[in-house]
Amino acid sequence: SLAPALGPAVVAPASGAFDIRQHADQRWRIYVVPIQQHGGTVGRIVAFTSLEPLDHAIQRFQAILLVLGLISLIMAVVGSWAIAGNALRPVADMITTARRIAHLRDFSHRVAATGSNDELSQLAATFNEMLSSLEIAYRSQQRFVADASHELRAPLTAIQGNLELLRRHPGLSDPDREEAIGEAEREARRLSRL
Repeated sequence: SLAPALGPAVVAPASGAFDIRQHADQRWRIYVVPIQQHGGTVGRIVAFTSLEPLDHAIQRFQAILLVLGLISLIMAVVGSWAIAGNALRPVADMITTARRIAHLRDFSHRVAATGSNDELSQLAATFNEMLSSLEIAYRSQQRFVADASHELRAPLTAIQGNLELLRRHPGLSDPDREEAIGEAEREARRLSRL
């Protein structure tokens, strides 16, 4: 009863032929073998089977592939995030150390070494060398400023004292006035040399 509903018969060579037909939202696989007698075809043997179990298996396989693909994608994203975060942690440490140094103006902080011999470890070592150089230069500058401040204070005090003496005592004798002016000039020359 199903054979006529599957459509016209498949013309098959003497060895038989396969075909796939659609009927009632279902696919069928058909095998047709001709019956030969006296050099002519007197009939056909038609065998058919439903492809519904195979179609359902393919649909389930597609769903499984989709779910596995999504799980793989999520695992790849999470894994990449974890690996990238771990790989970039030394860079984040360098940024934190650089900000701390800039904020506190304390060049004694150093970046922790990663323990490996990769580019980030070399960058950390170079950064630490630069910090050592900056620390030495900063300390030298602080000593220079302190020394210069001390050296400048004495001549300025002498000049200021002599000028005050001249202003408070307008009737100062000429030799004392010349001595005060001469001292101020010597201290001014000393300041100029400094």
